Amino acid sequence: MNDKLIESKKQKQSKNIKLLRFFTEHPSSIGETYFEHFLVAISFSFKLLITSFAAFIHAFLPFFFKTFASKQIKEMNTFTITFKNAMEEMKTEDFHLDFVTVQGAIAHFEEVFGIRVKSITKH
Repeated sequence: MNDKLIESKKQKQSKNIKLLRFFTEHPSSIGETYFEHFLVAISFSFKLLITSFAAFIHAFLPFFFKTFASKQIKEMNTFTITFKNAMEEMKTEDFHLDFVTVQGAIAHFEEVFGIRVKSITKH
C-alpha cells in the first residue's frame, strides 16, 4: 500500500514538473524568468491596446494621432530586435552569465555597441 502511495506522489510530481515547463520553457530560452517575461509581455499588450485604440480613432479622425501608432510599433520592434541581438551577442562571447535579465541585456547591448536603448519597460 505504501509503495502505491509513493508511486502516486512521484507521478503527481512528474505531472507538476511537466506543467511548470509550459510556463518556463519559452521565457528561459530568451534569458528571462517567468515573471520578467510576464512584465514585458503585459507591457507589450497594454502598448498594443493603446496603439490600437489610437489607430481606431485616427481612422475616423485622421488629424488625431497622426504618427502615434507607427512610432509605437517602431519602438516595440526596436526593443525586440535590440534584445534579440544582445542575447545573441552574449551567447557568442567567452564568459558565463549566472543569470540574464531584460535590463542586463539592454545594458550589455548599450556597452558593446555604444547605442542608448529606450526600453518599453521604463515608461
